[in-house]
Amino acid sequence: MNNSGFSLERSEDNISFKEIAFIRGHGTTTNKSDYSYTDNSILSGKYYYRLKQVDLDGSFHYTASIEANLGIPREFSLDQNYPNPFNPSTTIRFALPMNAKVNIKLYNTLGQEVVNILGSEQLDAGLHETVFNASNFSSGVYFYRLEAKGEDGSTFAETKRMLLIK
Repeated sequence: MNNSGFSLERSEDNISFKEIAFIRGHGTTTNKSDYSYTDNSILSGKYYYRLKQVDLDGSFHYTASIEANLGIPREFSLDQNYPNPFNPSTTIRFALPMNAKVNIKLYNTLGQEVVNILGSEQLDAGLHETVFNASNFSSGVYFYRLEAKGEDGSTFAETKRMLLIK
């Protein structure tokens, strides 16, 4: 074939697609080639994907879209913020296996609460993320703590470290 590569596109409504990656093709060949890509930037929900196969001469063809449903997590979890170290903002991702009331607080190295990043929010089960902007804070080590109380009364708490470098 005359394959330059594949543009991988994602949509949440199966109408408006956006390129999330370009995977280089193996050029002109009749040999079978396997390609793969892992989309690590999505949360729970329904997504649609399609490929735009691009030839070396610039012509292209679209595949039919496929649907991907990402389910509800099985347990509470708090991910390491990213990027880390960061300046001035970072993303905190967490998973809720059920609807829960959630707090995320930031502490300094003395254990003093510095700011309430997410205060007593009632959130649905699923994967969530919040962006924390630390432009008004000094460089240093901070700790962020997620506390969640599930609709069944279960509780979860976890603390992780983050590093702000200006």
